[in-house]
Amino acid sequence: MTSPTSPLRHTVQVGLGLGLELREAGQGSPVLVLHGGPGPGSLAHMVDHLASDHRVVVPTHPGWDGTVRPDDLDCVPALAAVYLDLLGHLELRDVTVIGTSFGGWVAAQAVLDDREGRIARLVLMDAIGPVVPGRQVTVPAGPPAPGPAFLAGAPAPRGGPSAQSMAALRAYAGPAMADAGLLPRLFTVTCPVLVIWGGNDTVVTPDFGRAYAAAFPHVRFELVPGGGHLPTREEPAAVFTILDSFLAPGFFDRTPLSRYRQVPACRSQHPARSREAREHRAPGPAGLSRGADAVLHPDLVFSGSGHPCVHLPVTRR
Repeated sequence: MTSPTSPLRHTVQVGLGLGLELREAGQGSPVLVLHGGPGPGSLAHMVDHLASDHRVVVPTHPGWDGTVRPDDLDCVPALAAVYLDLLGHLELRDVTVIGTSFGGWVAAQAVLDDREGRIARLVLMDAIGPVVPGRQVTVPAGPPAPGPAFLAGAPAPRGGPSAQSMAALRAYAGPAMADAGLLPRLFTVTCPVLVIWGGNDTVVTPDFGRAYAAAFPHVRFELVPGGGHLPTREEPAAVFTILDSFLAPGFFDRTPLSRYRQVPACRSQHPARSREAREHRAPGPAGLSRGADAVLHPDLVFSGSGHPCVHLPVTRR
């Protein structure tokens, strides 16, 4: 493992002349990191960690940190298209995309729209985006207090999003701050997905995260006790251990997709909807069927009863 260097900051022209501000660090397999409301600076500690073994690319969403958001860049699919253009411009393939909070929504959309197959793995960390019945997104009044891990030398947490950043966020996310059509489409995602969730997240609760995770066919859900909406603030060591395992070379040789298992859906309410979800068929990686054979990582973590209670909206064929 080599020591990471300070991120290189530069501007890349993508699409029709959009200047995208980037921070890049490290060498190795590529990782695209998409930030949430507080901006890219809130992920500096994670970027430093990943840069020891990976080439880490961290764009600033247009509209954050004094950057300009063009008027026609006004929705999540448009922003996701910018990042797919960026991967093409940088000629990156076999990319892991990590998205936190709002950045997780953008990351999920990018995977759905990745027609060139550049994205190999997806990591969502306390992500927003879908509509989950009974689970609302709560905008925080401010950042949580730093956890004990920061006494060991991790940087102190930054403040919450600026007024400019919140304006950009609402321009992309709309008044609902969610996409009602996102969750039903996630069954088409064929790459492995890791969902990391802070056990103390009050912005989007762990139950929201479980429902999000259960919509993917090939997923691992990891709960981080003591973590908040950005668990790298309170529990960085725990998050990095989970990330390192997922990103390690040969992870899916040791843990093949064929060993994954299905998440049982809650049948106590809306039984017809649960039955439709179980009967859904979607294409997966070669040699792997869906429906009754739908799969999830054997290390999927749940709290409480040990089973998620998920009501998935289903689009009829």
